[in-house]
Amino acid sequence: KRYKPVAKRTYPVKQTTPEEFQVVRNITGDPLENMPKLSPHPRPFTPTGRYTAERKAVIDAVHSEDFLWPEE
Repeated sequence: KRYKPVAKRTYPVKQTTPEEFQVVRNITGDPLENMPKLSPHPRPFTPTGRYTAERKAVIDAVHSEDFLWPEE
């Protein structure tokens, strides 16, 4: 199948979207209200099923110097 020539290109029509197709956003209240608060001092690392101690050692070796500040 050959490409369509530029002369036969269809151009979009500039107009406003009808009211029945417009998205109405009605956000009531604070959506961040029920989010859990994160501690600035996280717990020590505990290995899980996906992020094991071996994977943590590899990541720490790659980003060993000046990746995060001490308070991070």
